[in-house]
Amino acid sequence: MAGAPTPYIWLGPRWSAWLEFGPDHSRGAFLRVADRLRGEFGAVVVEALPAPAEDAKEYSWMQVGQARLLLMRKVGCGVGLGADFPDIPLLLHIGAVFGAKCRGWRWPLYRLGQRLFGGAVRA
Repeated sequence: MAGAPTPYIWLGPRWSAWLEFGPDHSRGAFLRVADRLRGEFGAVVVEALPAPAEDAKEYSWMQVGQARLLLMRKVGCGVGLGADFPDIPLLLHIGAVFGAKCRGWRWPLYRLGQRLFGGAVRA
């Protein structure tokens, strides 16, 4: 039997990033991620669209320090945590704690920009 899917971080076309936790789109999976974000990173839910039905879309805006991250679940997509460009370093840190690896061709460009310009790079 194959193990659970490995989480990964995808960098999108508008330089936002998503930490994808796998195909499980259940409410239980969503709540497990939310609980871990609250417990390990001090996340606070600042806005939510709860959906107890298993086949519904659900999201929570979560505040972690100054960053505002979007936790979402959707049938066919699983559970994911999204960050805008300025909050990618935090998402990378969270992803490392969850065992995620970066996927996609944009990551070398992102890392090059960070090396050349540091925190001055903005989307």
